[in-house]
Amino acid sequence: MDIKKLRHAVTLSEEGNFARSAEKLHITQSALSRSIQALEGELKLQLFERHSNGVRPTIAGQHILSGARDLLRRANSLQHEAELLREAHIGDIAFGVGPVPAHLLLPYVMSEISRDHPHLNITAEVQSALRLMEWLLEERIEFFVADTTQFIPSADIHYEPLLFLPAGLFVRKDHPLAGKPIKPKAFLDFTLASPGFSSSTDSSLTPPNLSADEPRGELQELLATRNGHIVCENVKVLETVALSSDAVLLMSSLAIQESLNQGEIVPLYTREGPMQWPSTQSVVRLNGRTSSPAAEKVIALMLSYGQSLAGNK
Repeated sequence: MDIKKLRHAVTLSEEGNFARSAEKLHITQSALSRSIQALEGELKLQLFERHSNGVRPTIAGQHILSGARDLLRRANSLQHEAELLREAHIGDIAFGVGPVPAHLLLPYVMSEISRDHPHLNITAEVQSALRLMEWLLEERIEFFVADTTQFIPSADIHYEPLLFLPAGLFVRKDHPLAGKPIKPKAFLDFTLASPGFSSSTDSSLTPPNLSADEPRGELQELLATRNGHIVCENVKVLETVALSSDAVLLMSSLAIQESLNQGEIVPLYTREGPMQWPSTQSVVRLNGRTSSPAAEKVIALMLSYGQSLAGNK
């Protein structure tokens, strides 16, 4: 049933006159007449009868028009709801964030979203990149932002680089290893504090082993012989652990910039220079999926804040 024809019939019942109804609907009288005739033909009912001052609904027409008004109200409501969804003013969104972008970007993104889109229902999961990838493939989240250096390319996954943030080793200023060149494996005598690393053997997600000649392969080989490991997806907690113990922190320098600027935390280095490894924070989505308007808003903000952060490094 054509909503437009129902709207024409309801307007005609309210105005009781073809000329006024056509003017209100911004169509010609002949077009309105054809629309009413077509609706009556479709329903096999006479909806209107003429009288001296115009037209009025028949008994059958009154019943049909009552239902038509309810249907039009619902159609208007759906149209309004679609507009709100399109502008991301309402809806539900679940996405994931790794510990570093959660620390650097999430507070600003969430603040702006809650201010500009207060009726959105938002769930932001802070987890390891591997866990977020698993959730994305299960479609529990719509996208995530995390360190994607550990993942291999896949036709099912779309990666959009956001930030290039090398990961380094850091200790408190009075740490036994601080302030001098160290042997590459010297830090392994101490507890490591870091976000979670991939231990997946699923080749569709991560390569089980990297060559020791590759920077991340060198790191993987070193960490395989570590003494102890504190794993946490909260940057502030890891930073506090490093400041108050002999734990060695594996982290992006940008995430602990304030402590570095104040000299409370210092980088570890060898005779060759700082001990650091590549890390790329990316927006990760499933290929072939249309993102919701709310997701597009959040991703746009992530990219905007990420670019701003990169420019201020």
